[in-house]
Amino acid sequence: MKAIILAAGFGTRLKPLTDKVPKPLLPVNGVPLIHYPLQLLGKAGITEVVINLHHLGEQIEHSLGDGQKMGMRISYSWEQEILGTGGGIKKSASFFSGDPFLVINSDVLMDLDLTQLLRFHKKHDGIASMVLIPRPPHSCFSWIQTNKEGRILRIVTTTEPEPTETFIYAGVQILTRRFLDYLPPGPSCIIQAGYQAALKTGEGIFGLVHHGYWNDLGTPERLKQAERDLKFLTPYA
Repeated sequence: MKAIILAAGFGTRLKPLTDKVPKPLLPVNGVPLIHYPLQLLGKAGITEVVINLHHLGEQIEHSLGDGQKMGMRISYSWEQEILGTGGGIKKSASFFSGDPFLVINSDVLMDLDLTQLLRFHKKHDGIASMVLIPRPPHSCFSWIQTNKEGRILRIVTTTEPEPTETFIYAGVQILTRRFLDYLPPGPSCIIQAGYQAALKTGEGIFGLVHHGYWNDLGTPERLKQAERDLKFLTPYA
């Protein structure tokens, strides 16, 4: 299986830290942030990776090179204009010769065993499998509703009242090449353009709920929290 790491964003919520350094290279306990998803991939035996780049991307390419020092084979997909989560994946479609492939955000820290996600996806045989976490109180993220079998029923981006138990997307997913048919060329959001369209046609989309550690490093406060947390997390030792 191959993977793409999404690393093209501006890191707006982390300004001014990201004015001169791209978010994926911000240090967390002295280690560039992007090394953590790379480590998760390597532990699952996934070594062929493409990274999409835009904001200060030359620094990321210079830092990681071809990935040989990390036991990886890394290539890059440059975006002249930023394409969003859907557009960046769509542009990289030629890299994924096989089916399915894994997508992971460059700014997520979690202690997920990716082989568990691979087994989950194979079992359900859907068009996509998302990693979910229970929705924290007062979360600003879209909420996701599933049935007892883990099939995703709705992804809601409005202020609509939500059911008792909902989840949020954790930044890791497995997609099939057929899923890419739902994404238009050019800039797009994978939730709006991809998942919402696929759900409307009745496609099988499933969610694996992760109850372990998760941190979306989108703010300075979350970066500081990660510094404290990583001292106690074994997956990144």
